Amino acid sequence: MANQISLLFLFSAVLLATELPDSLTEQNFNGYLQSKKIIHHPEEIMFQGRNYNLELIVDIPDDSIESVNLFIRTDTKKPYQENSLKRKRGIFSLRFDPAVFPGSLVQYFFIVQLSDYSLFAIPVDNNDAIQPVERTLVDAVEYYKLK
Repeated sequence: MANQISLLFLFSAVLLATELPDSLTEQNFNGYLQSKKIIHHPEEIMFQGRNYNLELIVDIPDDSIESVNLFIRTDTKKPYQENSLKRKRGIFSLRFDPAVFPGSLVQYFFIVQLSDYSLFAIPVDNNDAIQPVERTLVDAVEYYKLK
């Protein structure tokens, strides 16, 4: 009897140990894109007069991507300007140059279009509405004086 209980316990432990976690069994793409496929980490602080790379990492096969665009505007250029991005070393990026995009406030978001005409925006809020990244360009000297 003790052998049967220990065998049952061992068999149960093996079954529990081989169960896959939910994140591995869920489908990564089923009409809706999981957030781990498109990644953007905005700068916490953006200083006046400095260039920045606005980068987007897209973990989707190249043959599935139709286009990746960045929509950007400043407080001096109100309508969003669409910029087509090309992949370089696995990253889509645009060099933000304050001489090209003058102003003290910048807003931007990314749109990824797949070959099946699906569109995905980054970043989005909890209701899946586009929520542009908004940064005030800060004077570096003043910023570090306050620190």
